[in-house]
Amino acid sequence: YTKDYNLRNDLRLFKLSSDKNFICTSTSNRYTNVYSADSLGLLFSEKHEGPINDIVMSPDNKHIITISNNLNIGIRSITDDALIELEHKNATSIHISPDGKRLYSYASHFLSPSIDTSTLKVWDIHSGKLIDELSGDFVDIQISPDGKKLLMTDLLKQIVVLDSKDLDKQLFSFKLHG
Repeated sequence: YTKDYNLRNDLRLFKLSSDKNFICTSTSNRYTNVYSADSLGLLFSEKHEGPINDIVMSPDNKHIITISNNLNIGIRSITDDALIELEHKNATSIHISPDGKRLYSYASHFLSPSIDTSTLKVWDIHSGKLIDELSGDFVDIQISPDGKKLLMTDLLKQIVVLDSKDLDKQLFSFKLHG
């Protein structure tokens, strides 16, 4: 069923929480909202200074993480409204480890011509401390379901698999066919 919140077709992003109990949205009028997936009741709402590029909810459903056009990453506690702001210039996507302890922010030089190389930053989600950083010619990243591996693709049709806790440790790589 649907519930009309008079969004006037301004929904930009929406994601389900990992347990499928919550819906996170971002609208063109710069609001981040969290709804109950069962009742569609609004549980959390916050207005940002600029449009949101990506949104994700932590696995424990206690934090909502956003990247905005002002180049900030915001980690907002839904329970006590505490905010940690991180800076990752030109970041376009965020991923969170399955255990909810690490945040991965990614800036692609293929999507943002103002930067020379892609960058990946790994953050402690609770303190906001930068844990690790990697630069290179990769196109996209993904985290394995167990959180132990980080997969990166590049323009050479190669997938590189790294240890997610030590980005200097390459586990293996393979070339895609076709």
